[in-house]
Parts: sequence; C-alpha cells; structure tokens
Amino acid sequence: MSKSSYEMMRSAAKFVHSWLANPVSRFFYRRFGAGSVVARRAEIIGRRRVSIGAGVRVMPGASLICSGMPPYLFKRKGTISIGDGSIIRENSFLITYGGNIELGSRVTVNPFCCIQGNCGVEIGDDVLIASHVSIFSANHVFEDASRTIRSQGERGKGVRIADDVWIGSHSVILDGVTINRGAVIAAGAVVTREVPAFAVVAGVPARKIGQRGASTEMADISRNRSQ
Repeated sequence: MSKSSYEMMRSAAKFVHSWLANPVSRFFYRRFGAGSVVARRAEIIGRRRVSIGAGVRVMPGASLICSGMPPYLFKRKGTISIGDGSIIRENSFLITYGGNIELGSRVTVNPFCCIQGNCGVEIGDDVLIASHVSIFSANHVFEDASRTIRSQGERGKGVRIADDVWIGSHSVILDGVTINRGAVIAAGAVVTREVPAFAVVAGVPARKIGQRGASTEMADISRNRSQ
C-alpha cells in the first residue's frame, strides 16, 4: 500500500470515528469542525451556542454549559467557542453565566478546571491549563451591608489570556486580569493583576519571580564578556 493510500484510509477512518461518536448531535451545534469528537458522557447544554473547531476532543465528564444559574432548561445565555486542536479533559466545567468563553487553537484544559464566563473569558492559542485551575470573570457586589450579597448582583471586567501561557495546577485567575503572551503562572498562585509578557509569577497574591529566557540571556552576556 502506498503512503498516499494509507493516509487517505487513515483520514477516512478518523472521519467515520467522529461521526460514530456524534451521529446526530453534531447538527445541533453552532459549528462542529471536521474530526472533532464529543464524548457521549460529556454534558453539553445549549449546543446552538457552542462552536467547536476541527480536531477538538471533549472528554467524558466534561461540561460545556451556555446558561445562567440552574435550572438550565430555559436560561440559554452566552456562547462557548473552542479552537482547532483543543482538548477539554475529564470533569472540566465551563459555564457562560450569560457571558462568552473563547478558547483559541491547541488549548488544553485539564481535569477539574472551572472557567466561568460571566463578563467574558478570552484565551489565546497554545495555552496550557493544568488541573484544578479556576478562572473567574466577575465579582459579587457586597458594599451595602443592609442587603444580602446575593441581592446586589455582580460586576466585572472579564479575563484575557494571551498565546503560549502555562497556568499551573490549583491556580486562581480573578476578574479583570490580563495574562500576556508567554507568561508562566506557578502552581497555587492567585492572580489579581496583569502579568507581563514572558514573566513567571507565583504566590498569593501572585508576584513576579522570574522571566522566561533570563538565564539564557545572562549566559550569553557572560560568554561575550569572556571573549
């Protein structure tokens, strides 16, 4: 068998597999890209508001919910968009709460992550989100002590995460935060303010502890001085 024939058969097998995994439901999505698979045991609410790119994997137990607070039946709100080649791992929970959640291409959302889209969450390409990460795009209003916090509603600015960011396990990203390109968020960090490009941050609240490429730059400087 020639290489081209093998590749054609392989592509056909992938196509058939994706259809078998999602035989009818694919027609109810806003968009459903070629080669994508949504596991039967994934929870999808508001399919018409969900866009899935090509080659996406949504694993068993993952939840994509375009709705407000429960019960979800009559409260379809917001949108979820997942870029090409991304994977939503087991037991991850993405809910719009009326806002929009946008994931770029080749994004990995690992198990037990929680992303809430109230005031908008934008995530770029090639972003790695480790397990148990929480991303919140709104805050409760609580200034009036004479009223319950529940009755005062929410406000927020949203969350923006640029390309090539790595967010470590158990990190918390709070509303209003922008994480710029190439940044690294250490495990367990609570991010409350903007993170510069290629910075490494850690702690509660998160503070800059390093810069990607800094050790290489220093090594180059030392080498040049010795010559």
